[in-house]
Amino acid sequence: MTIQILQTVADIKAREESGEIMPVYFAAAWNPYRERLEPIACFAERWGDKGTLTAYAREGQHHGASRDYIREQKAATIEQAAPLLRELRGIYEDTPDAPRLQPISRQAFLILTRGK
Repeated sequence: MTIQILQTVADIKAREESGEIMPVYFAAAWNPYRERLEPIACFAERWGDKGTLTAYAREGQHHGASRDYIREQKAATIEQAAPLLRELRGIYEDTPDAPRLQPISRQAFLILTRGK
């Protein structure tokens, strides 16, 4: 699977507003139960209660994550993110007109979530 990571905020916003994509950032967070880094998908434009971002991890699936916690984590590598991206595409891209999940860069995520 080839994964294109969008870098520019203007491109991300324009494509999201058109309904073409749903931007998602993949962070790598420490899982103390498995004692390894695991990817967490963070939906930069989907906010939950109390200022949390909508996030998704293999264990626990959809949950809220604080913006500051996600911002403290390093970006996941493409190798770390690819299995989770495939899983999420199976959930979100279930109809032909559904927006495509689009990985975004760490820098774009930091800009999109600044001040929220």
